[in-house]
Amino acid sequence: MNDDIFEWVPTKSVGPVKFGDDVKKHLETLPLRECADPFNDSEFMCFGYGEAEEPSYFLDEAGRVESIVSFSALKYRGVDIIGLPIERVIEILGVSPDEYGEDVEDVEGEVETPVQFDALGLQLWILDGVSNSAVVSFANEDEDE
Repeated sequence: MNDDIFEWVPTKSVGPVKFGDDVKKHLETLPLRECADPFNDSEFMCFGYGEAEEPSYFLDEAGRVESIVSFSALKYRGVDIIGLPIERVIEILGVSPDEYGEDVEDVEGEVETPVQFDALGLQLWILDGVSNSAVVSFANEDEDE
């Protein structure tokens, strides 16, 4: 698999796909296909990359990329932050989390903790102290507290 597909530029893109892109722009150049939403949220349309459908691109009502989810890899400046202890991820990112969310039991019965980095548009999911998956999107600095 092309590892560049996982290179993340905060609030801008993952690989060649930019937030806000019309997914149609990439259908002929990337091996994207419609996939099942891993969160079972019918609000979003989902396209996955390649056979593994990783990463997955979630679209808004107009077909534009709103967020990108990855369970296997997410590279920041060439370093894959999935699978690293949260302390190491914080060190690599150079910023502290804005919020540690409440623990959530996943579909397999494991308890994960969401960790939010608002300015980066990043939500990491932590399992046993290690980053397990990531959701990235535009930064939402205008959100009311």
